[in-house]
Amino acid sequence: IDGFGGLRSKTKVITGVSLPASIESIKARLPVWNFDGSSTGQAPGEDSEVILKPQAVFRDPFRGGSNVLVMADCYTPGGEAIPTNTRAGAAALFAQKPEEESASGPRRPSHRAPRRSST
Repeated sequence: IDGFGGLRSKTKVITGVSLPASIESIKARLPVWNFDGSSTGQAPGEDSEVILKPQAVFRDPFRGGSNVLVMADCYTPGGEAIPTNTRAGAAALFAQKPEEESASGPRRPSHRAPRRSST
């Protein structure tokens, strides 16, 4: 989430890397990356570097092949989560009670109620 509440994306091409059988194992091989956060409202102009740290990897359903989508969290160069990095705060909170199951996140199953007939 950028400094204005919008979604952001960035593309990086890494050549010569084949996807392993387990998509989770690629996360450890992904580099930390950075960008200028002043243009996205995530950092002041005089100290605008924002660090991207990979958190989750998914096969890219749009491009297919060996392409992946990576969700990353944003940090200052000093390692502090930037204000719009709400996942970092959530992860710290969840780590306090590892025996509890989170009620949010991409792995939570959802169910739809059956549609009611209009007749």
